[in-house]
Amino acid sequence: MARVRIAYEAGRDGKVKDFTDKTHIIEYIKGINSRENFINFARYMEALIAYHKFYGGKEN
Repeated sequence: MARVRIAYEAGRDGKVKDFTDKTHIIEYIKGINSRENFINFARYMEALIAYHKFYGGKEN
């Protein structure tokens, strides 16, 4: 479901498309086939958000 939603949003918004291209998020989601992979993905997303906020990114 997340993969479909992200692809949909990427089609609607160029900034989301840039984000998905740079982070390879859809490929990460495709690789989730176990609890361990899901936990690794969640950690990746947490780190990505922290990195963005640390370097002056804004939520909006």
